[in-house]
Amino acid sequence: MTEAALQGNQYYFGETMSYKAQGPLLAQYIKNVAKKTKWAMIRGNTANFEDAHSGFVDAANANGLTKYFDDSVPSAVPSGFPPGGNIAANPP
Repeated sequence: MTEAALQGNQYYFGETMSYKAQGPLLAQYIKNVAKKTKWAMIRGNTANFEDAHSGFVDAANANGLTKYFDDSVPSAVPSGFPPGGNIAANPP
């Protein structure tokens, strides 16, 4: 769940951690369990997920992880567009 949905609504709450709050756990997992030093992300191009993106990027940097690739795909994907957009068709 994103934190944007929780802003300004006292009657809305989440029973799970927000994506932003999960960022540090994911970064620690990548570093300590998966034993990786680089990360890559493909995300939907929507302001709704910006808190999740920034939360993970901040946590990855704090854990000494290096960005390999970070891009967004359109939220509304045209028919026939491959999953992952041009990124899947032309990987870095």
